[in-house]
Amino acid sequence: MSLRVVAVVGTRPEVIKMAPLVRELASRSPRIEVALLAVAQQPELVARALAEWDLAPAWHIDLPAAARTPAAVLGGAVSALTERLEALSPDVVAVQGDTTTALAGALAGAYARCPVAHVEAGLRSFCVGSPFPEELHRALVDRVADVLYAPTPGARDNLLAEGVAEARIRVVGNTVVDALAAVSGLCPLVDAAPGRKVVLVTGHRRETSGTAREALCRSLGALVAGRPDVELVYVLHSHPAASDPVRRLLSDCARVRLLPPLSYRAFVAWMRRADVVLTDSGGVQEEAPALGLPVLVTRDRSERLEAVTCGVARLVGSDPSAVCEALARLLDDDLQRRAMARVCFPFGEPGAAVRIADDLQVRFGGGP
Repeated sequence: MSLRVVAVVGTRPEVIKMAPLVRELASRSPRIEVALLAVAQQPELVARALAEWDLAPAWHIDLPAAARTPAAVLGGAVSALTERLEALSPDVVAVQGDTTTALAGALAGAYARCPVAHVEAGLRSFCVGSPFPEELHRALVDRVADVLYAPTPGARDNLLAEGVAEARIRVVGNTVVDALAAVSGLCPLVDAAPGRKVVLVTGHRRETSGTAREALCRSLGALVAGRPDVELVYVLHSHPAASDPVRRLLSDCARVRLLPPLSYRAFVAWMRRADVVLTDSGGVQEEAPALGLPVLVTRDRSERLEAVTCGVARLVGSDPSAVCEALARLLDDDLQRRAMARVCFPFGEPGAAVRIADDLQVRFGGGP
């Protein structure tokens, strides 16, 4: 008996985290048939990410060029995805994370009467506005999904507290750990100045946009100006609202390097070289501990507190002065930095893709 799985992706992070699962499912052919369905939420980034993983979508869902707000993406994607899934009638639709595409895929699967599997279920910050709209999306996807793959026991407990039946939940770890393992040894060398401490920075959340991001850029520029021993590497986001203030305020600063959105391998290479990462990204909070990279999280709350509990990440908020003070302390305190710079897996050991594929096969494929 063959199991037919359609995996829906629409953003670069979804591709990175879904790729290990898609490859694992494909390796089980002909018992399992898996096909990718790509939504044009981040069309250029997704195309590059798919190529990096040697993956080709079987179908594309195009969206109007103007459809870049969550509401516009959701409206266009749900309609087109439902029509496609009704025609395909897969045994299960797999969605990942908290994006607009993930919510659209879950709703479309439900409308098409297809079982929905949610990879990375149960994450909660318990504040709808942080991060927005991701916190809203992930909770809605969990309400729609038939089977929920929680990365950690804490995520499972969140689902149980919301009334999700335990039989629908499986703790599997996070597939991003599998993605890191897959690119190990394939990353390019980076050309950071020898002898300097490298601070790797990313930032894209809506709640830290506008004047808040400008203020942080000014503070980071001032910090680096007074620290000849530090090189700041800022990896820009593809959205102009996130990248334009950074270019305007930091492009002329000494020892500040602004990089365009990187391939996954290139970004992992910079994480391996960095001494500290400053980020509001959920994915980076998951990846950095597996690489032994200390994380300062520029948010007031996080849905990924396991790394904080393990002592390898720290919530430093979004106030520019507090952020830079925490960063300076960590750069100056070698003992503290080394204590945080230890390899650990707070979001699960490698093998999440295998565990999910096994469970899908049992639940929907009629056999082990």
